Amino acid sequence: MPVNPTRRWPCPGGNGMFAATLVIDGRVVGTWKRVFKKAGIEITATPFTPLSPADAQGFAAAVQRYGAFHKLPVRVVSDFGL
Repeated sequence: MPVNPTRRWPCPGGNGMFAATLVIDGRVVGTWKRVFKKAGIEITATPFTPLSPADAQGFAAAVQRYGAFHKLPVRVVSDFGL
């Protein structure tokens, strides 16, 4: 999977586990994480660079499918206005 060679690969906590990656058109463009809460799922997205409106919409659609799979509502916390 191609990544930006100037960016360090996310490996939080030093435990060898990689962060969940946000992939668009075969390129890693950010990371995301999810937390299950009483009211549903909270997803935090951290793109490496701003997403285009079309890519942000695609991410929003994927997030809704993820929530539907778990049969829970989803709230997105991000820097790109979803």
